[in-house]
Amino acid sequence: MGKLKELFYKWKMGVPAGHEYYAGGYHRGYARLVFIPSGENRIFDGPFQFRHHLHTGAMEKCNGKFSKNWKDGVWHFEHISVHGSKRLLDVNFADGVIDGELDFTRRKLNLTEDTVSQILAFVDHGVVKGPITGKINDGSFKGSCDNDGQPDGLWQLTYQDEVEDEETVQTEVWEHGELKDSYEEVITHKTVKTQKSVGLLNHVKYLIDEDCSSLLMMVKRGTKTVRIVIGEPNK
Repeated sequence: MGKLKELFYKWKMGVPAGHEYYAGGYHRGYARLVFIPSGENRIFDGPFQFRHHLHTGAMEKCNGKFSKNWKDGVWHFEHISVHGSKRLLDVNFADGVIDGELDFTRRKLNLTEDTVSQILAFVDHGVVKGPITGKINDGSFKGSCDNDGQPDGLWQLTYQDEVEDEETVQTEVWEHGELKDSYEEVITHKTVKTQKSVGLLNHVKYLIDEDCSSLLMMVKRGTKTVRIVIGEPNK
């Protein structure tokens, strides 16, 4: 049965002339891949699938395509905990560099919470540029980065409380990486504005630096850098 299964995957993945198919152990997990034999080395060149069951009971997997040893096109990364929490990342690569649309989702699920955070952004050669939107613990946010990857303009996080019939809007005002203002507005039948540290950019940076980067580390091969830059200090 196992041989028939691998024959099916070999047929499904496609093995061009001059290439070979491998299915077996890879970095503590299991991989299926297409490669070009080169002496004692393998040049990854074609579809790639990886799955790893961790000792904690969690499972992680990814799939995408290599082009002459470099990640290329859309790659999907996934981590599922034993309790059902999930982290999902779809990101585009060009010659081993993150370049294109990024779609990240994290669902935290345990006895006390069930929340979703999400990031939708465009990454230009490893640097976040343009509009960035998503969710942070079920609150929706929006912001933007300039062509240098610096936060610029209004960044806002909005929470809806249907029970209390109120809306909370947390705002940061940025100018080329410099925070100009930070405040919170609670909107009911009137608006109450309070100056306070919001930390919205820090929340987004944490999701990118910790969650996205850890998923990208799952299979480092073919990646020139796993860092996604957003809001680096001005030099």
